[in-house]
Amino acid sequence: MRDLQTNNEGTMNEPKTSFDDATRKRVQKVAQASDDVSTKLWFLDLKFKTFATPSLVGFAFLAVMLIGMMALAATTFHALWNYPALQAIGGIVAAAILLLLAIILVRVFFESLLIAFRIAEHLKSIANSAQSLPRQRENG
Repeated sequence: MRDLQTNNEGTMNEPKTSFDDATRKRVQKVAQASDDVSTKLWFLDLKFKTFATPSLVGFAFLAVMLIGMMALAATTFHALWNYPALQAIGGIVAAAILLLLAIILVRVFFESLLIAFRIAEHLKSIANSAQSLPRQRENG
């Protein structure tokens, strides 16, 4: 248990710590450096202040497009080697249309996912401005 000290008015105070001002400044500097690193490198943000998903969505969409293009290329080669020309062309056209529709649907999914994150960011800014409003009224 901590020993509580009394001040001149007889109320209890927390005991003073043994940290001096220089140590406090060093701790604050390390904490600020940690926040700076976690802001720049989203995967080191252990406080989860920033979302990683919005920065990964572009890469995920690019990966989906590349995988789709490789699948279309594989389908094209398979159709050309194993089917008559007219059937192969029909299969390639059908696969290309399906790929285009799939890419559009994946894009819509990713955009709807980003909308949720943008709403969260806007709500956070609204909450911050609402919290600062009473302070502005007191000062104003």
